[in-house]
Amino acid sequence: MYDQVIAHIKDHVVTGADTQLLLAVDHDFGGLTLSSKWNQRPIAAASCTSEHLVSLLGQCKGDGHKGYLATELLRHYGLFNATDDVLDTYKRRGSAPRVVTMGQALAAKAGIHWSTTSHISDDVDLYGAAGAAEKATGCWASQRYRLAAIATARSWPGRGSGCWA
Repeated sequence: MYDQVIAHIKDHVVTGADTQLLLAVDHDFGGLTLSSKWNQRPIAAASCTSEHLVSLLGQCKGDGHKGYLATELLRHYGLFNATDDVLDTYKRRGSAPRVVTMGQALAAKAGIHWSTTSHISDDVDLYGAAGAAEKATGCWASQRYRLAAIATARSWPGRGSGCWA
């Protein structure tokens, strides 16, 4: 769905005379590692995000959280046959840790590994598109170190071009 939305927006941007698209992500992937045997099926089986499921669980009243989580919610996230220990872990955690724990369980099932669950201090990509994109100038973020060295030396070749880093 995301790819279809972006394709539709890009089509509109290219045909619009006064339209441009700038797209930035919130943060980097936190050390995403795909093993050679990763399996996309568990991720494809998920029909909603863990955040949505945790919000639904928060709306559940009474003592039926564990059963509701086991029979209704986890199956929408592609996590089937959760043991009592796993369900107790989900039940004990607050909303944010529960989301992370569910994400880690799905990632492990798919063979996806993360070096961190936190934000990392790395630059994020900025994507831009416009009908007259050829008039824009820029450089890859990896060039920022070279440009920093140039700026430090007070030598700035090519003053007419800018850098998006």
